[in-house]
Amino acid sequence: MKGVTIVVGGNVGHMSAFMAQAGDLIVLGDAGADLGDSIYEARLFVRGSVASLGADCVAKDMRPEHHDHLARTLAAAGFDADPAEFTRYGSARRLYNFKVDNVDALSSPSTPSAQDATGGPTPAAADRSPPTIEGEDAGGRHRRPFSEAAGAPPAAPPGPTDPPWHLRESHT
Repeated sequence: MKGVTIVVGGNVGHMSAFMAQAGDLIVLGDAGADLGDSIYEARLFVRGSVASLGADCVAKDMRPEHHDHLARTLAAAGFDADPAEFTRYGSARRLYNFKVDNVDALSSPSTPSAQDATGGPTPAAADRSPPTIEGEDAGGRHRRPFSEAAGAPPAAPPGPTDPPWHLRESHT
């Protein structure tokens, strides 16, 4: 969501408003698990129950300006609902800038964490590193481009008139 207003006359499923940046999601029914996961500045209004909130999404107070905005929006959409029946949700703003102290905010209660019984990372999680194409990895080791690693000759860098990578015929 990037500034749109969505009014849903019924229920919404899991991960609704995932990474919503701006705008309003108004739900007259219930919301599934992880509502508003990793939300930015969007406003969520739910009249029914919410299965669970996503990472960094919290319930917020409904101030008079929210009641007024919700009443106008519902009337414009043709719904006759009382704004007092809704709960407002939004960002807790813990994920705006990454801080290691806030790493726990990245996993919601319904998301299993990648930790073993001792609280350390699982072997699979510890071995994960972002894929590198070329340059140095986290350990300072030089990485060759994928095409060189596969035995193909290195590709020439794209020129100013070349199409984007996903539109090229070959993805070597």
